[in-house]
Amino acid sequence: MPDDAMPPAPDSRLVKALVEDLPVPSLLLEGPAHRIAYVNPAFAAAVGRPAAWLVGRTAAEAFPRQAVAGRVPLLDQVRAEGQPVLRRAQPLRLKASEARFWDLEATPLRHAGGGGVTGILLQCRDVTAQQQALRQGEAARATLDALFAHVPEGLAIVDGRAARMRRVSAHGLAMVGRAEAEVLGQDAAARPRTWQIYHPDGVTLARPEELPLSRAAAQGELVQNSAWLMRDAQGRLIPVLCNAGPIRDATGRVTGAILAWRDVSALRQAEDALRQALAAQQMLAREADHRIKNSLQLVAALLRLQSGRAADPMTRAALEAATARVRAVAEAHRALQNSADLRSVQLADMLRDLAAAAGALHPGADIRTLAPDGLSLDAERAIPLALVLSELVTNALKHAYPEGQGGPVYLMAEACGDRLLAAVADDGVGLPAAGMPGGSLGETVVRSLARQIGASLTRGANGARGLRVALDLPLDANAMAEPSPGSSAGAGPPPT
Repeated sequence: MPDDAMPPAPDSRLVKALVEDLPVPSLLLEGPAHRIAYVNPAFAAAVGRPAAWLVGRTAAEAFPRQAVAGRVPLLDQVRAEGQPVLRRAQPLRLKASEARFWDLEATPLRHAGGGGVTGILLQCRDVTAQQQALRQGEAARATLDALFAHVPEGLAIVDGRAARMRRVSAHGLAMVGRAEAEVLGQDAAARPRTWQIYHPDGVTLARPEELPLSRAAAQGELVQNSAWLMRDAQGRLIPVLCNAGPIRDATGRVTGAILAWRDVSALRQAEDALRQALAAQQMLAREADHRIKNSLQLVAALLRLQSGRAADPMTRAALEAATARVRAVAEAHRALQNSADLRSVQLADMLRDLAAAAGALHPGADIRTLAPDGLSLDAERAIPLALVLSELVTNALKHAYPEGQGGPVYLMAEACGDRLLAAVADDGVGLPAAGMPGGSLGETVVRSLARQIGASLTRGANGARGLRVALDLPLDANAMAEPSPGSSAGAGPPPT
């Protein structure tokens, strides 16, 4: 039907007054051909065309992508039925360069005197952002569905401060042998008995407000690695580790909470097995140190027996020195055997054992030890250090005081920052008479072992009289370095 044969057109002035300033893109179509009579500025901006280009064209000419056989079906339906039509989220490319989603609302217009449809008011609302949000929400929901269906973890989501159960994962339900209908809709008050949740003692049933999910929902608390016992589908109490956190809306208000829990029975069994293996390893290591110590003590006893039978004084002295060295290593192993971790030696214990061993070889000797409890050194350096200190103590007992006289010998260790200071001191005749002979085996042993453990070695007067020989080395084996020549160290004054 030609346009000039159509009924009188609607009054475009009234339509213009209604939609001119609306932000909703709107256009007025006239006659059976749906010729564009008016577009508001919002519509012109939406299609990227000036109003003058659009007015006078048919809808099919202006928007050929929406036309079928030269007609626009939506508009034909409105004209034929005379009723408004709403099409939601239509993917339209009103601009050639941009596809967006639109809600299309087509309203039939009639002449003031009644009769048939004379025109159509088409309004388009851009819902692209809402559609994108909806699709993102659908993707997130699909991801959540997959998590709750397939992840081998217990997962639960609750609503509100009452922590009303909204969703539970398939694995979580299978773990406790429950059907979804049994637990959905439950609030926190019913949860401990329904799920049979106990404190780690396995006797005390959990109170609702104690549970991680309740704390997260009611208080907005983040609960991490909380240990509980839960009765599984076979009726056993299994250890579970729980993590829960609040769910907040855009304003920060807590609207619910989410919980993840896992059965850690296998982990606990592995930990127990590892603890047992470590305990067995430590027992074997302690037994090895005990046997080493006993063997060294046996060697020391044989050397001492041999020295007692030696007629030559030099031979006897050499055997006694060897006995002292073997006993020093034995006492270091004793201290290592008594240590908590078998990797470090408590120096206070080691010094006391060295003093006792030296006293056994030199009856009546006055050997005094000073070291704080808790001061330790790694085993690899503690045994060489024990040998060095044993040599220095033996030397002091032999040379510090005139023959026939005696006095105290001090065996000391202390921490100074990240350094260990160990010293042997006396109140004897001092450096000239008490120095260890430079070419002796003892001097060679002392210097060689000091280098081995990264210690600087110095000699000096001990106050007004006597001699102090000190070693300075790092407490941390990783910081060990070759000592620089001429470096000095002190171990403080000897005890009085």
